Amino acid sequence: MSDLYQKKYKVNSLRLRNWDYGSEAWYCVTICTHNFVHYFGKVEKGKMILSEIGTLVLDYWLGIPKHFDFIKLDEFIIMPNHLHGILIIENDNCKDDPLGRLKNQETRQWHVSTNKIRNWNQSLGLVLNQFKGKCRRQCNQKNLTFSWQSRFYEHIIRSEKSLVKIRQYIQNNPLKWDLDEYC
Repeated sequence: MSDLYQKKYKVNSLRLRNWDYGSEAWYCVTICTHNFVHYFGKVEKGKMILSEIGTLVLDYWLGIPKHFDFIKLDEFIIMPNHLHGILIIENDNCKDDPLGRLKNQETRQWHVSTNKIRNWNQSLGLVLNQFKGKCRRQCNQKNLTFSWQSRFYEHIIRSEKSLVKIRQYIQNNPLKWDLDEYC
């Protein structure tokens, strides 16, 4: 729902209030193309066939950990007009046991910050903004028409059961493409 702020409409944030998006956690993200245009390819017989733009997006997605050493990638899928992926933000002191942190995530306290994000240089928003910008700039350089939706969706994964369910959803996404309301 939009609210008026200084006589202008502003879109309310989709983010979890008082959550520090620079904190260690597992995040499932969905990033869509503008107006759900099929820039990334097509689904044939339950398999995703990437276009030139889809291949470029894949390359940059796989490159995220090279540019952000605090990020690990887990399951992901690129669909014709969106991508789903699991990103793990981890600090140096927990790199040995990322799944162990997930098991304890349900009981740990929420990171409440007056600044919202303790370190913008290590936040989910920065990583995804850089990723989206890099893809868009590369497409512009190649004269490929492409644009992202301005926002992204995220879900903080808080249990191993949730992780398994999300991984299955991602893996099965091409098989259920015909049922997608935006296909």
